Amino acid sequence: MELFRRKSFQDDAVVTFAQALEPSTATMVRSPEATAANKRFIAAQAERQTQATYADDLAQAFTQLPEHSSRESRYASALLVSGAYLTAYSLTITEMKLLEVRMTLAIPDYAERQREMDRSQAGYAMTQVPRRFVLAADHWREVAELEKLRRD
Repeated sequence: MELFRRKSFQDDAVVTFAQALEPSTATMVRSPEATAANKRFIAAQAERQTQATYADDLAQAFTQLPEHSSRESRYASALLVSGAYLTAYSLTITEMKLLEVRMTLAIPDYAERQREMDRSQAGYAMTQVPRRFVLAADHWREVAELEKLRRD
């Protein structure tokens, strides 16, 4: 019976993707505070992207380490990569909080602001930005532990 059909994950993903692409209809208020919050948010986005690129570059460099590298140096390198991804995650959380501050200052209507915050959260969830960094950090921590156990 069609009434009891469960929505698939794909159905939810399509709806979320469509909602994230809808243009904003919120009424924005221009104020010095909102402008400053917007600048802080944009700076946080750039900082997170720079950190993510740095972490990706470190991961790539690790894969190019010579096989005869000592386990201590490979262990330390893997921990460095893990830490870089955790930093990217932390910067993403800061970025998301600054986005909320920006919206709080720029969108006076509570219902519109909540709708815009929900759309933004859906966008982050859809791209899996914070989750990707946590998974990468966990992966590189596991690599570090394996390197620690490896024989020279």
